[in-house]
Amino acid sequence: MSTIFQVSLNHHALAMEAVYDRYPERRAARVAWGESEHVFVMPRSQEVNVAEIEAWLDETGVSCWIETTGPFTFFEFQSMLDAVAFKLRWF
Repeated sequence: MSTIFQVSLNHHALAMEAVYDRYPERRAARVAWGESEHVFVMPRSQEVNVAEIEAWLDETGVSCWIETTGPFTFFEFQSMLDAVAFKLRWF
C-alpha cells in the first residue's frame, strides 16, 4: 500500500492552473480529456512505481489522466467507479 491522498477539485484546479501557466503545452491535452470528478495525489518520493500503476490501469481498463509535476503525481478520474477501483487497489 502507498500514501495516496484524495484532493478536493477546487484545490486541484488551483494546482493545475499553476502547472499549465508554467507548461502551456500540457493544457490542450488535458482539456481534451475532459472534466475530472475525483482526484488523488501521491508524493513522488514514495517507493511506488507509477509505471506499475499505469500497467494496472491499462489491464483493468480504468480511465485515468496522470499528471506528474514537481514532487507529486496526480491521478484524475471521470467516473466514481474508476476512482473507487483505484482507491481499493492502491490505498
